[in-house]
Amino acid sequence: MTRAPVTFKKFLVEEQRRFPEATGELTTLLLDVASACKAIARNAIQRRFEGEMSQQPERYAVECFLLATENSGALSGLLSGQGPHSVPMGQPRGHYLLLIDALNGAPNLEVNGPAGSIFSILRSEVGRDVTQEDFLQQGQAQVAAGYVLYGPVTMLVLSLGNGVHGFSLDPFLGDFYLTHPDIKMPGESSE
Repeated sequence: MTRAPVTFKKFLVEEQRRFPEATGELTTLLLDVASACKAIARNAIQRRFEGEMSQQPERYAVECFLLATENSGALSGLLSGQGPHSVPMGQPRGHYLLLIDALNGAPNLEVNGPAGSIFSILRSEVGRDVTQEDFLQQGQAQVAAGYVLYGPVTMLVLSLGNGVHGFSLDPFLGDFYLTHPDIKMPGESSE
């Protein structure tokens, strides 16, 4: 019997069920991140096909993240690698901070090379304005982290602290599907 493919959303909902105290806010935020990455991937593919790159692909990518996350209520702030300041989110403010490098390697897209988005999610205190110091937490404080590679195949790689999982974007259906569960480094390597 063939098992149905696991979408990114289904994977997140199953992970959320493991934590009875979960509110769904992190799931919402990760789905927002995936939506932003789908828009970035679509734009990158369209620009390649048309033979032109936008003048500011990095700025476009940041805007995708801002638009995808601004109204969900999951964020209290966002810090982009493109700018030095956090961007306060609309009310109500959520329990998470999102740190992004929205489009690393943008010039590679012109030659059909890889580019990517990098993200990290941290917890935040609710009820006050976010400061830059809020983003300066230690690495082990991360709730989730991942990256998305844009190229001939768009792949989202995510860790929620219990393994690393890869999801490939089906551009026709518009969903990420689990294609690389529980990615591990080999015990021995020549590198």
